[in-house]
Amino acid sequence: MDAPQTDQDRPHCIVLVKGHEKFVFRYTPGSEAALISQLMDLAEDDDSPVSWTDVLLTIRRLGL
Repeated sequence: MDAPQTDQDRPHCIVLVKGHEKFVFRYTPGSEAALISQLMDLAEDDDSPVSWTDVLLTIRRLGL
């Protein structure tokens, strides 16, 4: 029998709304660095609405 999932085992979700676009990022605890890296890639892309401010606010929201 599998052990029940705890809150730390369950995927987490961060939603970023930019105008009419919605970005949904799912991550598991411990993979926050990969999420931040993904957001940084978006912020570097001139065609992306994600800004460096969005990245910094997400980092703060994650408690990092």
